[in-house]
Amino acid sequence: MSSFGFTVKVQYGRVQAYLRGYPARSAEIQRIWQEQGSEVTVGFMQGIVSVKTGFLRDSVTKELTAKGFNVYPTAPYAKFVDQPTRPHRIFPSGARVLRWFDGGQPIFAAYVFHLGTKGAFFIKRTAEGMKQALKELYSMIWRENN
Repeated sequence: MSSFGFTVKVQYGRVQAYLRGYPARSAEIQRIWQEQGSEVTVGFMQGIVSVKTGFLRDSVTKELTAKGFNVYPTAPYAKFVDQPTRPHRIFPSGARVLRWFDGGQPIFAAYVFHLGTKGAFFIKRTAEGMKQALKELYSMIWRENN
């Protein structure tokens, strides 16, 4: 489960409820939908997440559940990219001072003041962006397996 509580949760029953005209066929259709749907959702989230080093993008993972699947990032700082942050101080951890380079010259500080962020909301955007695609995927799998 996501380390910070933000997850795209998709449940098979909700897709079935939307597609009332398509009766449930088998556990095999659900399994195919879970596997393909979770892969597509991972790809979607990876495509919209902010990328500086690629660690956050590469941390996006999937988890199949009894009724659907979850897709979420495992990077420890993911919630600070996804959700807005207030202005705050950043202190060193595991060192006495912070160090970075500016124009090739090292800069040292006991702390820095971060102005905060607006938040990328990539988890919410993934959930909203995948709704229709997952419904269509289920419909396509159902037609192919009948």
